[in-house]
Amino acid sequence: MDYSVEEWWKNLPCHLCPEWNLKGDRNLDVRKLQRKVEWDLKDEPDLMPIEHLLYRAFLEVPPESYHMKGRSSPETALKYLKDAEEKVLEIWANDDHAQASYRLVINAFRMWLYNERSFRETDKINALNETLRDLHIAIGETPTPHIDVVRAAALRRLGLDRYDEAIGLLEKALDDPEYGRNPQWLYIKAILIGRRANNNFHMAKGRLSDDEVKNLHSKEKSIFQSLVDNYPEFALARAHLGNCVYRTDSRTYGLELVSEAYARSPYSGTIVHIYARLLRQQKRYLECKNVLTSLRGWNQSEETTYQLGLVYQKMAYNRNEPVHVRRQYREKALKLVSHAVECDINHIPALRTKAELTFELGNIEEARVMYSDFFSAKDFSVEQKIDLRCSVNRNYFLGKMFLPWQKLDNAYEILCLCTEEYLEENVGPSAPSDHECFTAPVRDGVKRAFAVIDLEVYNQSPLKLKAMRYLADIAYRMYDFRKAAVIFSELQAKDDSPEYRPEILQRLGQSLCALGDIDAAKEVAISLQATQNAGTEYRGLIAYIHLTSAKSSLKTPWSELSEDQRIGVLKNLSLAINEGSIEACYVFLIKLTDLPQRICEEENDIPGVLADIRRCLTREDGVHREFARDEPSNQGTPVVDVIQKLESKVLTYPKILTGLPLLLSTRYELITSIRASLIDFRYIFKYDAGGKWGDKCQKEAERILTDVRNLLDHTIYSYQRAVLSEKPASTKFPIISDTKGNTVREKLEEYLDWMFNDAEPAVPQSIKDFLVKLQPMTDPDNNWINALSHFVNDAKHKGSDYGDTVQGTAGKLCQPFEYKKEDLVRISCCRVEVIATRLLEYVQELYDSKKTQQGFLLDHEKGDDQ
Repeated sequence: MDYSVEEWWKNLPCHLCPEWNLKGDRNLDVRKLQRKVEWDLKDEPDLMPIEHLLYRAFLEVPPESYHMKGRSSPETALKYLKDAEEKVLEIWANDDHAQASYRLVINAFRMWLYNERSFRETDKINALNETLRDLHIAIGETPTPHIDVVRAAALRRLGLDRYDEAIGLLEKALDDPEYGRNPQWLYIKAILIGRRANNNFHMAKGRLSDDEVKNLHSKEKSIFQSLVDNYPEFALARAHLGNCVYRTDSRTYGLELVSEAYARSPYSGTIVHIYARLLRQQKRYLECKNVLTSLRGWNQSEETTYQLGLVYQKMAYNRNEPVHVRRQYREKALKLVSHAVECDINHIPALRTKAELTFELGNIEEARVMYSDFFSAKDFSVEQKIDLRCSVNRNYFLGKMFLPWQKLDNAYEILCLCTEEYLEENVGPSAPSDHECFTAPVRDGVKRAFAVIDLEVYNQSPLKLKAMRYLADIAYRMYDFRKAAVIFSELQAKDDSPEYRPEILQRLGQSLCALGDIDAAKEVAISLQATQNAGTEYRGLIAYIHLTSAKSSLKTPWSELSEDQRIGVLKNLSLAINEGSIEACYVFLIKLTDLPQRICEEENDIPGVLADIRRCLTREDGVHREFARDEPSNQGTPVVDVIQKLESKVLTYPKILTGLPLLLSTRYELITSIRASLIDFRYIFKYDAGGKWGDKCQKEAERILTDVRNLLDHTIYSYQRAVLSEKPASTKFPIISDTKGNTVREKLEEYLDWMFNDAEPAVPQSIKDFLVKLQPMTDPDNNWINALSHFVNDAKHKGSDYGDTVQGTAGKLCQPFEYKKEDLVRISCCRVEVIATRLLEYVQELYDSKKTQQGFLLDHEKGDDQ
């Protein structure tokens, strides 16, 4: 490693090093993590205290992705780092290699803190730089087992998705011949393996087979058994072994092992909670209560008070007890569970139990309000929201507090949340019917919610139509368009309510589109058009039909489409854009970025479509705002920003970016400027002026067409400048209107011979023919160039004329002409761009072949540029 490089230390291993990637994939609650680490330090002070202290320091300066993080405190973080360093000297007093490993992590962490602007200490930075260099030289590039364990201990705090990574690091550390039997490292590995197995069905990705889960449980049990055999006093390992045995082999023997662990370490909160849970499952409530209350500071722990609250709740179900005693149990339980909620407002089981107890005590409305508050809480994850809503369906008592229509709405919300959870990871028509893509709580939510809705449908209840609408909507959200089309068709025949009919027809048409039946979708659109108050839905469906038609064609690679098919795609996208489709704007621009030359094809009116896109982005009634994007890097960027960036990209002529000399570069920049001006003009004419000519349109047209006329002259000048030894005598390209007896061609050829008298290399005949053809008298189709010059000259010398046409009378050899000014602007911009790019390509060829008289115009010759 090059130690002279500034900030070389940023690659050293520590919690703030980017390579460790401790940002987390979801919103992690910092306060909750802090309490958990502090509990671990207090509950088992001899179990991996260095790793706990280092992570606790990290939680004082957490990443932005962490939730409820509060203010960062580098000072407090440094205090925890100091405590960790003292623990290193205490635990690894006789192991220099281990000390160096931990000190490298600790001091790299310090270096990050000292370099914070608000906390910068130059003297300490210089000293640390030397210390870190010496430690790095001593240790080398490869992470030591201790460094891997520190990282694994941090990763395990980030949730299920990081368990496999943490287990891999622990296995790597345990492969070391010197440290491979470290009991604490083995214990943490077993804990993670067990959690990975127990939570397998909660994972949306990387789910294991049943055999793989059994194998993990076997490994977990084997490690704990080995620890108990080799370290009999390791009470935590004994308690977890008992828990494994209780779950898989013998409840009696498992409970006996946990009881032994409790006898050895009665003040371990982890052991107490395991033991209490097993006793509660055995319905040994009094013993369970005594075990929990024997824990020091039990009334300060949310988990302990929650567990004790569950015990009193279970005791209240004993019908042999007097009613008043059972009520006292529930009141005691509610008080304990409420304390757990106060300590952790996101303790979902405690929140749910609190509502249950409130209901059981007869406060039904209060319980209903609690659940309503839970449903609308912003701090819960999707799975937590689903879990809370599903508890209404699972729990008999909670189910009684809601009316049938409320249960139906709740089931629908569960399905909406489920699709939200699914669509975060999967966008597109690929949802499996068995919902295997979901985590276990989400799958359970889907199953129970569908059961509630199906009950209303098949029992022919008064809520049947509402339930059918919910089923159809969820099928549509999950891309099950065939099922959605069937249900929407049935609703079309049965539900004629003005409130829902427009949306039913729109969704039916869109489902048919998605199934490829465009003709049937168009028939639905006709019905929708005849429906009252369905304007928005009609526009949405029409836009969807055109968009689907375009996307269907785009399943074939663009290069394999015929020219007619490509024009058809662009036409359908244009029609969808006119109806307000934001997705169509995006798709249109994505295709246009591959075809920048098409902007100047006047028959497709690309500038007009780009003006429509600008209008579409400002519409409040735009449709198709949510869709998958081609570039993953843009997924988090607002769609309007992405589309505006794409528009800028398609307007910029690609050759600007190729490092051309100044003269050519400015020509291409002028092309880009004219493109943007044309779109501005089309927008003004179509939307600001409502398609009527006026002062604003006139002034904009004068500015654009003057630039266009100059571009034509300047590109010809660029060719002259490339082949002539001296500055050209003429820098204007004439529109010849009077030949004075000569033929037009002869006159033009004489003029061109004069223009390029000493050209070297000689002007090819193809260039001369190209320039001759631009004359209106040699080609009637070029009358537009006469009109262009006429308009520019009139604007300069005669003042503005607000008529909406440009007219010219017949001359000796020229035809009369009349152009709408709006058409003249569009035609002139498009055709002059074609002419200019062709001429500039000729110049580019000369430049590339180094055949110019002066090696071409260089950037320092700015004074010679027009």
